[in-house]
Amino acid sequence: MYCSSGLTSFLERVHKEKGEKSAIYISFGPVLLPKNIEMLYGVLRILKELDIPDIMAMSNAASAALPEDLKGNKNTFIRPWLPQQYILAHSVYGCGYELSQVCLGYGLKHCASTWQTPMGTIEDVTSKAKEMFQKAFFNKDERAKIDANIAKMADSLNAAWEEGGEARDNSLKLLKYIESVHSWAWRFQGQYIYTLYYM
Repeated sequence: MYCSSGLTSFLERVHKEKGEKSAIYISFGPVLLPKNIEMLYGVLRILKELDIPDIMAMSNAASAALPEDLKGNKNTFIRPWLPQQYILAHSVYGCGYELSQVCLGYGLKHCASTWQTPMGTIEDVTSKAKEMFQKAFFNKDERAKIDANIAKMADSLNAAWEEGGEARDNSLKLLKYIESVHSWAWRFQGQYIYTLYYM
């Protein structure tokens, strides 16, 4: 699956070389990127320094514009489109950027969000990123705590969508309301047309 893009072989190689939960998936979508692109470049340089494999959706134009020191990194996989569900379900996936609810649904770590505006200089942001990645990928005690918390949150999130769960029940109530309004609108429209026709 996805062999033509090289994704499967990349994931399998990383799994063989570095083991489970060893890669980060960065997802802004193939079109949108952070307003300050230099901050993204700074984070990518930290990942390269720490030798953390990263997977990212980015347009051809944006990837062509990457600084020279970020091109040709064997542990960076960039394509204009990536199958998110496939990546998240793979055992090599360890942490996500800009994937909070999706990550929790899979019981996976979520590192940060683009809507959380980075504060300070690029040096401040990269220093914080380095600290965060070191905890998430290299500190076993910290990682165990994070994994335990994520597992609890994932259980709560997924339980909300099971039979009798709050999210499921509220969604069904909303759908029934929409259905009733839609049905009323059609009856009203039919009566209006009937009246116009026979006036």
